Amino acid sequence: PGATATVNIVLNPTGPGTFSNTISAATATYDSDTTNNVATAVTQVVGKPSISAKLASQSVSNGMMTVSLSLTNTGTGPANNVAINYVAPRTLRGSGTVVYTGPIVPAQLGKIAPGSSVTFSMTFQVPATVAEFTIAERGAATDSLGDQYSFGPSQAIFSQQ
Repeated sequence: PGATATVNIVLNPTGPGTFSNTISAATATYDSDTTNNVATAVTQVVGKPSISAKLASQSVSNGMMTVSLSLTNTGTGPANNVAINYVAPRTLRGSGTVVYTGPIVPAQLGKIAPGSSVTFSMTFQVPATVAEFTIAERGAATDSLGDQYSFGPSQAIFSQQ
């Protein structure tokens, strides 16, 4: 009588959701209070976001190129407070300097649900002597618990001038 025991349960979920564990105790001797023989623990497992990017479109007019990226949340949880914090073009083939002209960063993109995408458009001044350049972006998002995740995709762009 009066003895206690501790049971540790390790949960290794493969995805988000609500999980409950119930444990019960019994004894071979008389138990005058059976209301404390069962306990249930409920655990909420939150999925994590993962942002990927790919080139959605590009267009050129009078030395200015508009590039649209599709940012997709390939994770299992929502990506909140998604923002592009840094954009850097770099010439790969040809000569001259590609200049990022907008929008101003950080650019707030909001929330991306798992499996959903948003489009982010950028404008660059591209000299006619540049045949190919790359764009490196860096951004961040938070999960449902407020933990921060960074992403940093890059794309090669072929100038159509």
